Amino acid sequence: VPLALFLRRARELDFSSKYFSRSFALLQRVFRVYTPDVMFTINSILSGQHSMSSLVETHGKNLGAYAPVGPTHMSSLQGDMQNLLEEVNMQYRKTVRERGFFDRVEANIEGVFSFLGLVQTSAGEERQIQQLVEKAKLVAGLPADYQIVPSGDGGASQGSRSRSLSGGAGDQSMKINGVLTDYGKEQLIAGEVTYSPDDVAYIGERMTSLPKSHELGWLVPLTIRASEYLNSLVDAKGSSVRINLRFLADYRNIMFLLVTVWFWIRFLL
Repeated sequence: VPLALFLRRARELDFSSKYFSRSFALLQRVFRVYTPDVMFTINSILSGQHSMSSLVETHGKNLGAYAPVGPTHMSSLQGDMQNLLEEVNMQYRKTVRERGFFDRVEANIEGVFSFLGLVQTSAGEERQIQQLVEKAKLVAGLPADYQIVPSGDGGASQGSRSRSLSGGAGDQSMKINGVLTDYGKEQLIAGEVTYSPDDVAYIGERMTSLPKSHELGWLVPLTIRASEYLNSLVDAKGSSVRINLRFLADYRNIMFLLVTVWFWIRFLL
């Protein structure tokens, strides 16, 4: 019962970029308790094959109206477990997309060194999420081939087929502007397709989008105006190149530039 309550309330944790590590660490601490030996004992008790199985009935009587209805199995947690994993994954993907230019360069460099086995990289976040998925399979009895975000047409959970929100030519379920047609709504209600929020494409000019949590709000309009001015000069020359200085409003990039300039002045000049 406590685990079932935790899984339902855990989605209320803040998995945004600022608090993702702290909230994810809390999940790891809870899931770490459920080792294979612990799960074997729990499943034995719940299935009536353990000497302490009678305690389940006693516990149900003590809970009274709050006792679970019907047979109690860990597999009953699958729905809440999948919802939690999808929420964590969606917020993590959103965090990755919001990384600044230099953060992405750093991640790529770390990925190379990790591939060579030289360092442990921050890409370990994805490994930690995968480890959490493996633990969730053990706890809730999820299928061995379960994936948070299904790949391909046949890998979706609960027997549904994953679709990307493309709205391209030939897609009868969605209009070009991304709005579902009546046919698309019928498919969604019937469970024939699933639409992941992670696949929703941003509509509009990214350069003029609202300030992100990792950007300095007062600096965003200045970078936009500077970008528009430079683009007007480029357009005057008939070039199709587009300049976007929005990354300069990212405080992480600013710190990196300041440290680089300080290092250059202090040690190289």
